Amino acid sequence: MDMTDKKEYKKQWKENNKEHCKKYNRQYYLNNHKKIKEYQKQWHRKYREDNTEKVKEGYKKWYIENREKRLQYNKKYHIEHIKNIGQRKKKYHIENREYLLEHNKQYFKDNPERIREIGKKHQNKRKRNLGFIPLNKYFEGSESHHINKNEIIYIPKVIHRSVSHCLETNKNMEKINKLAINFI
Repeated sequence: MDMTDKKEYKKQWKENNKEHCKKYNRQYYLNNHKKIKEYQKQWHRKYREDNTEKVKEGYKKWYIENREKRLQYNKKYHIEHIKNIGQRKKKYHIENREYLLEHNKQYFKDNPERIREIGKKHQNKRKRNLGFIPLNKYFEGSESHHINKNEIIYIPKVIHRSVSHCLETNKNMEKINKLAINFI
């Protein structure tokens, strides 16, 4: 019996005994799953080392083709893990404080035009023309809240900070104004 006959015979035998092969393979996996996992890990690591360019190209292709999927996943992850992300950032900042300070100094030196633009934006936002006509009196522990460009209401700090809002973009202004008016 030559090699092609053996291959054909094995192929035919496997075809005729699918159930037996399936049971055998399942049992083999159950008995040796740790070895199999370790072998796969090593094989994939070696493959990535031997074919770095091919792997990078594959990652890049996937990255481009799955933009929407990535954005949705990242948004969902951010919402679900916001506390952990904050803790990680805080820890990173504490551990790398000197590096970050040095990096910021260098950025300021390298990008003076950009820094000037940001400074102007910041100044203009601070100098916005908002009126200051109070509708009620100040009390201890209160903050002033603009219900429109001219009028303010003093409300407790807790209420004022409970809803993130912005008068310029009108973000959540209805919610915070309802809370403010209900307080009065």
